[in-house]
Amino acid sequence: MDHVRPNVGGGAGGQPLRPVVRHRGLAVLALATTAVVAGVQYKKRSMQRNEQAQKNSGGSNYYVSVDRSGGGI
Repeated sequence: MDHVRPNVGGGAGGQPLRPVVRHRGLAVLALATTAVVAGVQYKKRSMQRNEQAQKNSGGSNYYVSVDRSGGGI
């Protein structure tokens, strides 16, 4: 006859539940890295759209973006 053990630990087979994230620092680092990469990609696409809009604006506007002019004042 098999004895039925109550699931006291909460996990499968009576094993205690493990936290979903074992290495919290690694998860935070991965999330931060993802955020930085996403921010850089957003800025890159934004600059590309701006440059394209300037090229397609037509006319002889001698506007040069600060990124291309070498700086501000």
